[in-house]
Amino acid sequence: MELGYQGSGSVELNGKKRECRLYLNEEEGGILLEIVVNKGLPSTLELPNRITELKVELFNGAKFVLFDAYRSKGVSSNISSSTSIFPFSAKYFVSGFNSLEKFTNKFKSVFFEISGVMKWGGKAAYSISNDYGLYGNSNNSTIIYKDESTIIKYLVSGSMLPIHEDQLFIDKIELNQRTIIEIEFIEETSLDDFFDLFEKIKRLIELTLVEEIKVHKIQGVSKLVFDVYDSNNLKRELDFLILKGLKN
Repeated sequence: MELGYQGSGSVELNGKKRECRLYLNEEEGGILLEIVVNKGLPSTLELPNRITELKVELFNGAKFVLFDAYRSKGVSSNISSSTSIFPFSAKYFVSGFNSLEKFTNKFKSVFFEISGVMKWGGKAAYSISNDYGLYGNSNNSTIIYKDESTIIKYLVSGSMLPIHEDQLFIDKIELNQRTIIEIEFIEETSLDDFFDLFEKIKRLIELTLVEEIKVHKIQGVSKLVFDVYDSNNLKRELDFLILKGLKN
């Protein structure tokens, strides 16, 4: 798997900031964080083998939190420059927020974009009228499970229909639909709870369809992360990247 260089920055570990480099493959789910230690021959115990949470800020301002990080390769050392590289992979990471200090692993809702389940879900982003006109469908979601602590919804969103005449003067007009499983907890909870519940839902759907479901995108909202417009707090959707093997 090829990983793309995202940039250099710093990571806080045991109360100390260290230089780091981040590499990602968002399509296939690849995460690599290289942490720089200013020692030519450091002990392999210089950094832990497993780290629950790593907060990373790149020099370009991008911020990431890596969860369940683990040592993925051996330490590479450069004695002449007195530096060594400790490589870490991670189970998943979160991005899209402004403040690392305020971030906590607590979320209200998580959205899993999947494919191959349109017939199973029985919902569409569009509807056809009696005169064969195509319209946006307001009845595009349904609650598939609900109890005192959890609400699970199935919903479909689609490309916007043309609203101006000049949008019709093109050779091809395409409409795409996105199917989403939304999991909402009444009380904010950790990402692991969302992923564990989604895996159960995914397996049930796969048993019904007798085929594998693909997960294309995962986003979530937290009450601690929002944008302010005209004194109103609007929830910001955060992006998640899941390690290859956990997405499918």
